[in-house]
Amino acid sequence: TYLPDPEHPSEGHTSTISSLTSTPSFIISGSKDHSIRIWSKQTRCLAYPPLLGHVGTVVAIEACDTPALIFSGDTNGNVMIWDLTTGTLVQSLENAHADTVLDVAFKGGVLATASRDQSVKVWERGPVDHAGNAFNTFRLRHTLLGHQGAVLSVCVTHDGKRAVAMSGADRALKIWDLGTGKVLKSFEGFAGVAVKLQLIEAERKVLAACTNHAIMIYDLDSGEEEVGVHGHGNVVRAVRIVGNGEETKMMVSASYDSTVRLWKRGNGGHGAWSTVRTLSFREAV
Repeated sequence: TYLPDPEHPSEGHTSTISSLTSTPSFIISGSKDHSIRIWSKQTRCLAYPPLLGHVGTVVAIEACDTPALIFSGDTNGNVMIWDLTTGTLVQSLENAHADTVLDVAFKGGVLATASRDQSVKVWERGPVDHAGNAFNTFRLRHTLLGHQGAVLSVCVTHDGKRAVAMSGADRALKIWDLGTGKVLKSFEGFAGVAVKLQLIEAERKVLAACTNHAIMIYDLDSGEEEVGVHGHGNVVRAVRIVGNGEETKMMVSASYDSTVRLWKRGNGGHGAWSTVRTLSFREAV
């Protein structure tokens, strides 16, 4: 399937799409044209007019259903928060970082933003009204320093208490306590630089889409590389667990080799990974 629908070509971005995420009902895209577009999966058309406000390329984007919010970051260091149900701007965190925002992650009421300025910033949602409802505004809780290069990716545990981030120059994976802002563990010297991470909390592991053309799986307790999954012919730009994330039986990856691969884990979810399907853009319908 292509977006926009061929019957509505004017709905498309006017420049390169630089970020992408989804919810059960929507696909959300960010672009070099400084806009965000929310697409209905059902109609394959825009759910709302383009979301405007960024003054740089929208490099990072995240969305969730509860609360119904979109988080976006751009090349000017700005972070914006949008209402997923209306497409309206909720809050603009101008100059949140001194350089490009490379990743955003939201879990457990906590927003983490990673930047080329070598920092991760942690933002807390609040305050809470008399009925116990948190307003959809965010304020800075911690600035996490210690990475020796651009922080390429960050992810947050479901309870909002921990974050895992990786930087490029030192190939360092750090686990942070978001309550104190302190480093809990730091591991260095990995074979590839991770440009995107996903936590597998039930197994205390992290998936890493890497520049060495592989998907690496690391143990969060020891920092050891458990397995390297190979098959792509270029940088792996994204990786996601298929399903609820509780068990790593299937995953999907996207690469600069112009393919998307669907992987399955053998032996009931405990064996080696193998490619189930390789998709190219030529196969889109």
